[in-house]
Amino acid sequence: MRKFVIAILLAMPLIMQAQTVLTPEQQLEKAKQEAQAAKEAVKEAKKAAKRAAAEAKKAAKDKAKQAEKARIEAEIERANKEAARYKMEAEMIKKKARQTVEDAQKAVAGSSSGWSIPDNSANESNQRSGSQQKSVSSKVTMPKTDKYDSKYLEGGVPQDADGKVVFTLDLKAPGKTAKQIYDITYQYLDELTKGENQLNSHIALVNEEQNIIAARYTEWLEFSKSFLSLDRTEFDYTLIAKCTDNHLELTMSRIHYDYEKGRPTHMSVSADEWITDEVAINKKKNRLRPLSSKFRRNTIDRKDEIFSQISYRLR
Repeated sequence: MRKFVIAILLAMPLIMQAQTVLTPEQQLEKAKQEAQAAKEAVKEAKKAAKRAAAEAKKAAKDKAKQAEKARIEAEIERANKEAARYKMEAEMIKKKARQTVEDAQKAVAGSSSGWSIPDNSANESNQRSGSQQKSVSSKVTMPKTDKYDSKYLEGGVPQDADGKVVFTLDLKAPGKTAKQIYDITYQYLDELTKGENQLNSHIALVNEEQNIIAARYTEWLEFSKSFLSLDRTEFDYTLIAKCTDNHLELTMSRIHYDYEKGRPTHMSVSADEWITDEVAINKKKNRLRPLSSKFRRNTIDRKDEIFSQISYRLR
């Protein structure tokens, strides 16, 4: 009996295997089912791939839209900033023009008659008769001065009764009428507006009845220049010329600096705030303070250059 049971146990795998053997018809049916299942799986895979492609396309389209939207918003922001800058510059130009008019009228004790705006487009051909003009380049070579020259120290930057920085040239021109001096000075001031470093300079007002010229200049004032760097500031100032027989009074005033515009270190400051004796010279009165020294020195040099040029023409 024991042997019989053992024999049955040993034969069971063979019996099970015999029971799982399919008939040809069953094998065919099974193969058809597996083929159908595979076909359905392929269909589902294609659908999934199509959905994934559509989702990827939509995501890419949405991303492109977002990028385009961000680009447009950035353009709008830049345009708004540019418009604000132009508006601010326009307001500044208007303000400077008003200041020039005020200065010019002060020069003749508030007189408001006889003033006109010159046709600057015709200035190049405006050669006035009766004036004997000496040819001189717009950039006169000035003698080099040591940065510790006494002309930069106390008294080098005069101020008027209101504390405003005003440089004045009182020049004798023997043998010349007010009209002759006016014509020579006008031509020089006009040529000055066309110099290589000029940005927005023009003769703003004239009074031919009283022989007065008011001009506003915006130019680059260079501190240092090399192959690798350029240190400079926008330099604004007003020149007013009062011409009388045998005499010219020329003033430089309304001086303003716009340094490193568009940078985090941008500084907008007037000469009244920045280059006066009180601000720019040390307590011992023997040295310029570092921060404002280059502004004071170069302003004095530029003033000397202009005054020297007009003096040469009126010799």
